[in-house]
This record gives sequence, C-alpha cells and structure tokens, in this order.
Amino acid sequence: MDIINKTNLLQRALYTLDDAKNETFKPKEDIVTHSVCSKLRDATYDFLSYFLTSHHVDINDNMTISDMRKLCENIDESFKELNFSSIPCFSENHQENKSYCQEVNMVNNCLRDVEKTRDLIFNNSKSKKVTQ
Repeated sequence: MDIINKTNLLQRALYTLDDAKNETFKPKEDIVTHSVCSKLRDATYDFLSYFLTSHHVDINDNMTISDMRKLCENIDESFKELNFSSIPCFSENHQENKSYCQEVNMVNNCLRDVEKTRDLIFNNSKSKKVTQ
C-alpha cells in the first residue's frame, strides 16, 4: 500500500471517529447507538489497518479487529493496553451484536477504546513519520 492510500485510510478513520463522537453529543434518547457502534467499528478497523500497513504487515478481509490488535501488539507492546474482549463485534468477524449496540453506556465504552487506539497510532514513532 502506498503512502497516499495509507494517508487516506488514516483520514477516513479520523473522520469516521469524529462522526461517531458527534453523534454521542446528542441527548441520550436521540443517540442512534447502532449507527455509532458501526462507525466506531469501522474507524477501529481503519486505524489498525493503517498501523499494520505502515509496518508492512499484510492484512486480509477475514481478520477481526481483535486479530489485528494482536498483530499490532507484536510490533508495539503498548497495544496490549487495548482490551477489546468486552466488545463482542470486535472479535466476531465484524458481525453486529445488536443487543450490545443498544446500550449508550456500552457505546461510550467503545468510543473510549477507539480513541485510545487512535492515540496509540499517533504515539507510534513510525506512524508519526507517515503522517507528517
């Protein structure tokens, strides 16, 4: 993957995360949790894809977010800080868990984990070089 595609991947992840985050600023009864959950899942996938491709690791469409996190962990141990085990859709081949996505508190926990993923990506020195 060339630098332009990686940059587009990162920009898409940032945009999608921002879009999901803006949705959570609505009153609790107006939040479309399923939409937020889907956006957060997509942003996480893009963040991890960006990180892995920046480190010349091949990924495939069958990988779960949890699988990708483990690969990132092999590159940078700080990815061990991410614990996606409480987010079912991150380990179920991107299949949606509708009951999980109905809870605003759960979606907010997911948002926190995605923001932590973003921060790890930006704190990685190799990623900084690509984004500059």
